[in-house]
Amino acid sequence: GSGHQKIGIFTLPDDWALNFVWQFKTGKPFTPDARYPGLVIVTREPLTNSMRMPSYSNVDTRFDKNFQVWKLNYTVSFRVNNIFDTRNPNGVHSKTGLTYTDQNINRQIMDCVAIDRDPALLDPGRQVMISMSMNF
Repeated sequence: GSGHQKIGIFTLPDDWALNFVWQFKTGKPFTPDARYPGLVIVTREPLTNSMRMPSYSNVDTRFDKNFQVWKLNYTVSFRVNNIFDTRNPNGVHSKTGLTYTDQNINRQIMDCVAIDRDPALLDPGRQVMISMSMNF
């Protein structure tokens, strides 16, 4: 044999690495506003951190290929963070528990207005990075 690894009819290149990382987290806690829909308040104010944001799921991948040119070792890396472009919540509006609307009228959540769309409430979408390093 040639020493190359095969998957079916495909011959894989030598000296490479493929990595996947999946993260899943339950939602972070947040303190709801007194007007939060369906909230029953026993004390004067809602309890601190008594509600939870939606859960978080993210998949990152990285591919590294090593090679040598003129007796120097190089690595080319291709990385994709958040490959499924999941819009994970980083925060929510306390009156609705949602990232995209703060409109809560008489405990009814309404459609959003432009000012409610705060990009800081969402983690970044897909990010693609290519890099090259030289090892000597």
